[in-house]
Amino acid sequence: MNTLTIVSACAFFVDSAACQVVSSNLLSPLTNNMVYDSVRDRLIVPDGGFGITHEFDGTNWIQVVGLGGTPLMAFDEQREQVVAVGPGMTMEWDGQSWISINSAPPYARFDDLITYHRGRGRVISLSPDGVAPQPRLLQLYEWDGMAWTLIPSQSPLIITNNSPGQSDWTYHAMVYDEARDKVIVFGRSWHSSGTQSAAYATTWEWDPITGWVQYPDSGPLGATLWFDSHRGVPLRLSWSPPTAQILRWDPAVGWIAVNTLTNLPLIYAGTAYDRIRNRFYYGDSPTTMVYLSDANPALYVPHGDVCPSPGFPQIGLEQPWSRAWIGATLQVTAFSLLQSNAVLTMGFSDQISGATVLPLDLSGYGLTGCFLRVAPDATAFGVATNARATFQIPIPSSQSLVGTNFWQQVLAPVPGVNPAGLLMSASMRGSVGRAY
Repeated sequence: MNTLTIVSACAFFVDSAACQVVSSNLLSPLTNNMVYDSVRDRLIVPDGGFGITHEFDGTNWIQVVGLGGTPLMAFDEQREQVVAVGPGMTMEWDGQSWISINSAPPYARFDDLITYHRGRGRVISLSPDGVAPQPRLLQLYEWDGMAWTLIPSQSPLIITNNSPGQSDWTYHAMVYDEARDKVIVFGRSWHSSGTQSAAYATTWEWDPITGWVQYPDSGPLGATLWFDSHRGVPLRLSWSPPTAQILRWDPAVGWIAVNTLTNLPLIYAGTAYDRIRNRFYYGDSPTTMVYLSDANPALYVPHGDVCPSPGFPQIGLEQPWSRAWIGATLQVTAFSLLQSNAVLTMGFSDQISGATVLPLDLSGYGLTGCFLRVAPDATAFGVATNARATFQIPIPSSQSLVGTNFWQQVLAPVPGVNPAGLLMSASMRGSVGRAY
């Protein structure tokens, strides 16, 4: 690892508000089961009753071709398709049309659970392995675009024990923990004669090596669950009006309350997570939604263009959650390197460096068509392995840093590409955020 320490940038830092999460309201044509398409950057809400699908692009709602029913949905990032599942049906949405596929988990129900497993590159479903009155378990199935296949595991998730007069266990939520490569299932309720008679804040984890692990009940109940890809932690919501809590999962101690919100509306229908903006959406009425977002985000977004030459280096986060949170370590990686080294440049302005106005055309220095877009307030030399060099920048645990903007760019050798034999990467803009 290559470490860059910020030692003299305090003059650039600004104070920030103490809150961590804010809620916002959004008018919508309807609320229903929903899903976020991270490739097309759309929130997708089908209206099964009228055969219409609504998409939200961050500003406007767009009405497109429809889908019958209200199936469970997850976005398949690898195949770039929305996968919708219900009893005896699987459908896929590519942004243009819904395609029906004659396949489904063998005993799928509308109250099964579904999520995308980034480690496997597949949508997975938690569905029964049989039909009543036989004792049944929930099992994991995965979708490859053609068929659902059972993932072998010794599932502990009992649906019914076949006792007379009793009904099913239902399980509340499932998500994939990208940071730990685990499937997490939270919460279960026992329904007797159609009425919920008991509920438990139990958590299970699954991976193909360890198998299923059950943890002691922890924290209050609540049926929402998502993976915060900007922080690298599973989160869930629990209400105790007039307040609601956001809880973070730590397998060593259980669910930990990290934020409290006042007068947050209850869930009416549907949830979805926008991993680009780090927003958690849910419907709070038939025609309105709420989304939770960071008051002080740790942004890391594209800023300026690359040199117009082949072989240019690239720069990005080591992981989606290795951001500039205070008290944490920002980890960025230079990749697509043709030689064994690179230099990271980091600054606190993209407008001026000393008396030099940015961006600075580097053609006069032999880097034809390249621009320095970042004030070089600090630099670090990185040694590459497998065409990648990772840089670590510790962020001090100081509230005064929250909201600070910074810019980064990588310089790397590319022999023969220009008189200098060097190219600049695109620049990135980041900000220091407040973690939980």
